[in-house]
Amino acid sequence: MSIKYFSFTLFLIGSLLFTNLKAQDVSLLMKNGNKLFEDNFYRKALPFYEQVLVTEPNNTEALFKSGVCYLNRYSKDKALVNIQKSFDQDPKIDKHIHYWLGRAYHLNYQFDKAKEEYNVYKNTLRKSDSRRKEVELYIEQTDFSKKTVTVPSNFLVENLGASVNSSFSEHSPVASSNDSVLYFTTRRLKEGEKEEKDGEPFEDVFVSKRKSDGTWSNPESLNLNTSGHDASIQLYDNDNKLLLYRSTKDGDIFISQKEGDKWGDPKSFSEINSGDFESDAFVSSDGKTVYFATNHYKKFGDMDIYYITKNEDGSWSKHKEMEGDINTEGDEDAPFITPDGKTLYFSSRGHKGMGGFDVFKSKMQADGSWSDPVNLGYPINTPDDDVYFYYAASDDRAYIASYRDGGFGEKDIYCVTPIEHVIVYGKVTEDKTGKVIDGAQISFKSTKKVTNASEDKKAVTAGEYKDIHVLSYNTYKVEISKNGELLSTDSLTIASVSKEGQTINKDFVVPFKGNPADTQVVAVVPPADTTIKTPVVKDPVKVVTTPVAVEKELIVYFASSSAVLDGPSQNEIKTLLSAYKKVKVISVSGHADDKGPDAVNDKIAAARASTVKKYISTKTKVKVSSSSFGEGQPAVPNDSVENRAKNRRVVIKVSGE
Repeated sequence: MSIKYFSFTLFLIGSLLFTNLKAQDVSLLMKNGNKLFEDNFYRKALPFYEQVLVTEPNNTEALFKSGVCYLNRYSKDKALVNIQKSFDQDPKIDKHIHYWLGRAYHLNYQFDKAKEEYNVYKNTLRKSDSRRKEVELYIEQTDFSKKTVTVPSNFLVENLGASVNSSFSEHSPVASSNDSVLYFTTRRLKEGEKEEKDGEPFEDVFVSKRKSDGTWSNPESLNLNTSGHDASIQLYDNDNKLLLYRSTKDGDIFISQKEGDKWGDPKSFSEINSGDFESDAFVSSDGKTVYFATNHYKKFGDMDIYYITKNEDGSWSKHKEMEGDINTEGDEDAPFITPDGKTLYFSSRGHKGMGGFDVFKSKMQADGSWSDPVNLGYPINTPDDDVYFYYAASDDRAYIASYRDGGFGEKDIYCVTPIEHVIVYGKVTEDKTGKVIDGAQISFKSTKKVTNASEDKKAVTAGEYKDIHVLSYNTYKVEISKNGELLSTDSLTIASVSKEGQTINKDFVVPFKGNPADTQVVAVVPPADTTIKTPVVKDPVKVVTTPVAVEKELIVYFASSSAVLDGPSQNEIKTLLSAYKKVKVISVSGHADDKGPDAVNDKIAAARASTVKKYISTKTKVKVSSSSFGEGQPAVPNDSVENRAKNRRVVIKVSGE
């Protein structure tokens, strides 16, 4: 046998062994992943499929099952890519493939395609199949969602950031009366802790405090946590009492009384607890009514909202079901009643919504009855779960747990801030001369696709304009014209404001347009007997140089749906500013990726620009100009998770010496 032939034989044997070993590795990974997948342990199953796809990027089964894992975890866009690719490779990869395609399109806001896939799947089911009802509900939700996202409500929804949220589920936010302390529930894994049978850590209550810059501190575990599930529900009675959920029996409500600086041992709220599942409760501000969610009184075990009232002797009445149309055949949960006792917020799977739990509100009527529930709309609600809506006592912000794309894990906690009406006034003068402009018109037109942000025009009289009505978290194109001639174009970004109807002063300057005929040219002619001599320089000439302005650019990035400026970004900004002896000009521009409707992305971009502007203003007295462009100026194409992360940014430009 020749050496050449012998070498080839060894190579062939080695290749076959490697291929066989690789196949064995893939087979073992798939086996381990499938075992977890069948038990719905999506978090634990996903890494096995991801490892398979590193070796075999076109493994159809791994693509499909990883897509389902992503769909049930935190990456809806990856889910759609993988499920669609698996279907393209094998349309029969799973008998429920059209169901999963429908879910993936639904959660990625592609409602027409979702409806199409749902209908295909529905036609494969028998009329007696119980899944038809589920799919028909999804079809209704796609129709409702398509209409809802085109008319977003006046709220900005921002992720609270990595100090509160993690790759695990966070929910049940509870704010203190002054909104400086936040209790919340998390399933993050703690050292030495055992996992629940579903493969996830047990729920525990954590506490975070608001720092001076508005961000939240790293949370600490509450001393009341047990080895089972514990969840936060409500702070009340001047923050001296805390309602908690514990997984004793099938789930009960407990009350802890503050004793000095610590919480006392929780006691069972026996008046509302039963042998079944009580998930949530809320005590009215006067302490006379308790609203709670339970499955105890329903034949098929769905959650509904009930209430009890306090009798004159201090005892509690028997439970009563909420009147009107609050409860449905689906689940109702997480009641929250406003301090005046007249508005009820709750989450429901049974009322018409976008998908999963949606947040609704109902108002008490003059006769004591409750109005038909109203969906709070997008962006508070999404196609996935939105639950545990909790207004801060200040009433200018709320908190919500939401399972929306771009978060840190499963459910994350978000801050909900109202977009307020703002009144702008100011002066209009001419550049250089300072002359007031009279008889002109100034117009503010939203550059964002927000249906409720209309154009407003006012006359400029004696250099002043008044009562321009705009919305916060918006950017406006400002045009000043006179006698049909456009004198000036500018822009104005309205960020956060402290109250509805707040007034803002903004002056504008139009370019000076001097007339050459008005300018006198004076020629200086020396007398005839003047002798012009060239000066003799005895000393060396001192050259005086004018400092050249240097412009630098810094880009800081944000988490999805967030305008929180993290610590590393703050340090980068400080480093940038410290590089100059004298800063002359600073501008910031906010941007967003293309996830979600344009109008919401416009608001997020404006909020990001506002956050950075506020931070810079604490470090320098130089005026910072601000603008925002929504998703309109992407740095890179929005065609991947990585690229979208690059587009969630604020560009900072600094000029100085």
